[in-house]
Amino acid sequence: MMNNQKKYHIIYKVIGSLLLLHYIFVLLLANNISTLSIVCFVVSVLLFISPSKQFFANWSKNKQWLHASLFFIVGLSANILLEINDKETLLHHNLAFINANIIDGHKSSKIIENATLLVDKKGLITAIGSVDILNIPPEYKTIDVKGQYLLPGLINAHAHLLYEGANFEDPIKIPYYIPPDWVLDFWQDNVGAVLDFYLFKRLVSAKMERQALSALKGGVTTLRSLGDLSYTSVTLRKKISAGERLGPRIIAAGPMLAVTGGHGSAAGVVFDGPYSARKAVRTLVRNEVDVIKISNTGGILDSKRLGEAGQVQMTIEEIEAVTDEAHRKGILVAAHAESTQGVKEALLGGVDSIEHGSKMTDEIIALFKNNPKSLRGYTSYHPTLSITPREWLYTDRIKNTPRLNIIYQNNEQVRADIISGFKYSVEQGVHVAVGTDSGAGLKNNLVWRELFLFTQHANISNQEAIHMGTLATAQSIGLANETGSIEVGKSADFMIVKANPYIELSSLAKPSMVVMNGIIVN
Repeated sequence: MMNNQKKYHIIYKVIGSLLLLHYIFVLLLANNISTLSIVCFVVSVLLFISPSKQFFANWSKNKQWLHASLFFIVGLSANILLEINDKETLLHHNLAFINANIIDGHKSSKIIENATLLVDKKGLITAIGSVDILNIPPEYKTIDVKGQYLLPGLINAHAHLLYEGANFEDPIKIPYYIPPDWVLDFWQDNVGAVLDFYLFKRLVSAKMERQALSALKGGVTTLRSLGDLSYTSVTLRKKISAGERLGPRIIAAGPMLAVTGGHGSAAGVVFDGPYSARKAVRTLVRNEVDVIKISNTGGILDSKRLGEAGQVQMTIEEIEAVTDEAHRKGILVAAHAESTQGVKEALLGGVDSIEHGSKMTDEIIALFKNNPKSLRGYTSYHPTLSITPREWLYTDRIKNTPRLNIIYQNNEQVRADIISGFKYSVEQGVHVAVGTDSGAGLKNNLVWRELFLFTQHANISNQEAIHMGTLATAQSIGLANETGSIEVGKSADFMIVKANPYIELSSLAKPSMVVMNGIIVN
């Protein structure tokens, strides 16, 4: 039988090892490192390894309890200090941007040439005018834009920060091996629970922080995260809002709402029936989400049957319960819908935005424009065209792999219907705004490509596309009073590009500077 001393020694070793491993794990993910935490960690390692441990034991006259206590105190201190100090230091300054050609984000405004823009320490735009008229206070730091173009930061109303996404020109990567259906089903049914473990959640959070920063450097100053693991997007929003991380303004949905067996149910909050739907909304609101996302039709990547990607999955009564409960709290509801019937039922249920979409009828168009059950009396449309241009080649491997073949066929149908729905919606004057489904489609820093696709598929000028990707999207997601245009009193969220984007839209691809809430990013 094991004696107590040996048992305690083993427990000490196990707990001590976990403590040190956790520090190393967090250290690898940390953006900022506390010097004092490293000192504490080094001391704790010395107290843990045999030679120095024996030296301390002799010095303390073999008082093992003293040694163990000191080790755990120092080890815990190392971890706590590392966590506490893993924050950015974001400083605001009074800034004056001179010699700028300003595009304000409105649909028909002319460029304000050779203008000066003042930003105060609160990150707000305080004045816009010519350098001859506008006096720059002496405490303001002057930044010469040198004739470049200053325009609002882009807004992405549909993003997924958990996923990497692809470049615009990249071909679809077809997996060489597809696991058996029972393996895929097991993973899809349990992915939420697996990724909700502490270690996986920390890895996911770190990845989302990197994706968010990448989006910001690409000119995206506001991003709506529609469906991520647990409430990691809420956590990220809090860190950015508190100045602990540099990133775009985050509008967080948390996990999406799905019905049993429905699209996204593996990692979402599942409900069945109107009563359960209200309960699910209340759960999300309790966890501080900013927006609700539902999947009322099937999707592409988790489809098992031909046609499932647009098959209706929620009832109108269930959708109504979600929207009514959310609207009572002033929260917008976005609906993943990939069929004409799915779009119609989501609109009848009172959703505030349609994500993806499909072929549109006149009845649907009328509901977009006048939707009495929506929060604001109309529903906006985010076509996510960025998921459409990367065509799959129909290879023999796809044809002979049942699961891939189903996904391929569903994808082709959805792609064609989204483009059709987008064109007709623009023609009929629906409020169309920008959401890319980034992560699941393109990378989070390639939102400008959605604007490019707008101009390719409809009779839209570059100026109209920029308006749709800035102020129109801010209006769509309820932030038009705060951001989306260059106006006095709004947040200083903008980017500076070398060439006139009204002529060369591709100039948005590489901003020479991005400013978020008055802070210069790059």
